[in-house]
Amino acid sequence: MATTKRKSIDFQLDVEKYLLKMGTSIDEAMEEYSEVAAESFDIAEYYRQSQRRRPNVNSPSSLDCPKKMFFGRLGAPREQRIKAQGFLTMLIGYLLGIIFSQLAAAIYGGESEVTVEIPELGVYGHCDHFFMYAETGELILLEFKTLGKSTFEKTPDYYRMQTATYAHGLNADKAYLVVFWMDGRRFKTIPVDIEKWWQESKRRFELVEKHTHIGIPPAEGPSNPYFACASCAFFRTCKPKIDLLPKGGRYGRKG
Repeated sequence: MATTKRKSIDFQLDVEKYLLKMGTSIDEAMEEYSEVAAESFDIAEYYRQSQRRRPNVNSPSSLDCPKKMFFGRLGAPREQRIKAQGFLTMLIGYLLGIIFSQLAAAIYGGESEVTVEIPELGVYGHCDHFFMYAETGELILLEFKTLGKSTFEKTPDYYRMQTATYAHGLNADKAYLVVFWMDGRRFKTIPVDIEKWWQESKRRFELVEKHTHIGIPPAEGPSNPYFACASCAFFRTCKPKIDLLPKGGRYGRKG
């Protein structure tokens, strides 16, 4: 009996099949990354290196907050805001992202960390994985995120925007946001409507570009300021600007 070709990606299923052939499982493959010694990482050094990354760009990873993109676009100084445990969680997610990209390359072929640029909007970033799907001949983009249970179950829309931005920049036929819940050892493969979410991303990029030219941060901030602002590298730069209110057509501080 001829096998039916799959027209969509199911990363969990494909990873399980691949690891089964390798004589292992997701649990075994992830075990060594479930505990990482905090002393292995230098938070201060991470922030020093982040200052040397390509400045003055609109980063798709900051789409959750136009204010954050605005200060990144201006090349504002970054500060250490993530506490040790949160930093460790972030790095574990980063390491797992590398593992997932390696698995994707082994299963589908293609390339990891593909550069995406949209010069007219100042956009610069790197998608996790990009390949031609042998089953359909389509160009497919994958973006990986390691999340907690609550965000795994209700994944924030700005991750869809980030994925759609990369897909638009690379002219992908399809894009998938692949989220991983560490404790549950579960993947969820979310098809992303590229055109729909790119339009929202574009709106935010255009907003940032407009405000960059006039030198005033946009009023629009993150959907959840409590969590987003607490760990934002531009907190001290941005916070005073939150208190700026229009007075007689000009901007001034409260009081």
